[in-house]
Amino acid sequence: LVLLSTVSKDKEIKLKPSYLTTPNSELCNENNVDLFVSLLSVGHWNYRVPNYDDLRWQMNVSLAYGAKGIVWFYFHQKLLDESFRMSPFMGEEFIKSETFNYIQAIQVSFKKNFESIFDSMKFVEVSKYKNINSIDKDEMKISIDRKLLFFLTTFEKDNKKIYMLTNGSQKFSNHFNVIINNIKKDFYLSPGEFKILNYED
Repeated sequence: LVLLSTVSKDKEIKLKPSYLTTPNSELCNENNVDLFVSLLSVGHWNYRVPNYDDLRWQMNVSLAYGAKGIVWFYFHQKLLDESFRMSPFMGEEFIKSETFNYIQAIQVSFKKNFESIFDSMKFVEVSKYKNINSIDKDEMKISIDRKLLFFLTTFEKDNKKIYMLTNGSQKFSNHFNVIINNIKKDFYLSPGEFKILNYED
């Protein structure tokens, strides 16, 4: 479950609360406002408790859609007799749950390895693909083993296009073969995992 929100000092920008959508990302881009995303970190009602792959998928797909900030819904579960369960902190003693450890691992890894990279790039567009084995775009060729959902995001840095691939499957890994700038790349991506294809410092 992914909800969207953003703010603008000059005017109100209304986004439909929904799963991430390309029009919402483009709307933020056109109005020069940052996209902030609320991600599910607690089981409740008919929603199961998200596991590590679920949490990583939500965060990385948000990045694929140009998100600049996230908030986890919700972080502290004070009442233990409600349907909400396994939030990052539980009870009046703020007991850390397994979910807390998952989120910490995901965010620490991102901050260490990718935060400065994403800060240096500007989101341009995202395309999603499913039920296909290959695509050709901008002199780049991508082929995959399994016809599962994946996202191709375009960023800009110093007037150069930067591409990112994200495995959109919530359950399965996938094998990618990419030819970009006459360089072949061959790799697997776990559910929700991404790879930036041509970033240079």
